[in-house]
Amino acid sequence: MLKRLIVLMALVMVVITVLAPAPVPVQAVRPPVQANMVYVPDGYFRMGTTMPEYNEALRLCDQAGVSNCSQYFNDELPDRLVYTDAFYIDVYETTNAEYAQCVAAGVCRTPREFSAYSYPSYYGNPLYDNYPVVHVSWYDAQTYCQWRGARLLTEAEWEKAARWNPVNGDVTVWPWGDHIDSGSRLNLCDELCAFSGRYPVRDGYTDIAPVGSYPSGASPVGAYDMSGNVWEWVADFYDEGYYSYGSSTNPLGPYSAQEVVRRGGSFNNPAPFTRSANRAGDDPNTQEHRIGIRCGSSVSAVPYATLTIGGQALVNVIDDTLALRSSPGVGYYRLEDLPAGTVVTLLDGPRYADGYTWWQVRAPSGNIGWCVESADGVQTLMPIAR
Repeated sequence: MLKRLIVLMALVMVVITVLAPAPVPVQAVRPPVQANMVYVPDGYFRMGTTMPEYNEALRLCDQAGVSNCSQYFNDELPDRLVYTDAFYIDVYETTNAEYAQCVAAGVCRTPREFSAYSYPSYYGNPLYDNYPVVHVSWYDAQTYCQWRGARLLTEAEWEKAARWNPVNGDVTVWPWGDHIDSGSRLNLCDELCAFSGRYPVRDGYTDIAPVGSYPSGASPVGAYDMSGNVWEWVADFYDEGYYSYGSSTNPLGPYSAQEVVRRGGSFNNPAPFTRSANRAGDDPNTQEHRIGIRCGSSVSAVPYATLTIGGQALVNVIDDTLALRSSPGVGYYRLEDLPAGTVVTLLDGPRYADGYTWWQVRAPSGNIGWCVESADGVQTLMPIAR
């Protein structure tokens, strides 16, 4: 009887060891700053959500059974042209194995929990080394990225890397396009999701997936899992109304706030929360099973572009056009209406009339006239760096 009891206890210990192994010790190795990163060029992109995109997000949100949907998406308005310098971004979300290197170095603290939502053993279990680290706060993310010689991305950098195509300048709702056509592109709350708001596709996972599991969902610059899987901390403090007053050049977010920004959505979120423009604020001390890390790095400093005769500028207007007039002044003949995104060449200026700063430009049509540099708090002519 005693012998059988000893054997039974040994079997129980084996089962417990398999289900919940102790964290495996690792040797600290700091990776080079650009290891497993991709380059994102400098330039302008459209950040935020247009009204048609906003209305479609509301429709998807209602379809998912979420109440008061507008409260989640109003902070994406208005959309605007934003310039960022060039930067690098991690190809993948930070994995358990990568984060463990920082813990082994005595720099990072261990995640708050070693489990994940449906994985009793997660962090420290070799089976999940290639899965995103979770249960880390915004401060933990800052510490890890700094230890690597990198940093958290700004909110603008993150969105640019997620949806901007550097070849043609297009931006899309998700990294791959404007629709979710299958479960092969991202890990979201799908048909098998344990939460409400299921989307009618199957992505293969009910919880977190290994990084890089959805190659067809990569962004145009080559970053994986920017939509779904786990949320990602970014550097900015959160302000719902920041887009209405924030800088259009390398925006850094508000000076301070109670919350910080997370981006990208997660495996337990309905489809509209995984859109590239979606924003969310959270307490920087939050350590959840659905929030992880992705780092970035600056390229050598690039001087900010300025409006210069002989240079080029991009027309930046929101739901409007920019008037090209025969002379500097609001009362002069309107030669042409220039839509957003038009590239013009600067020929003369600046001149000052009627309370505005004017530049003489040549439009793509060949028309030469005068445009205002800014109006109603919006910079309408944005310089293009050479």
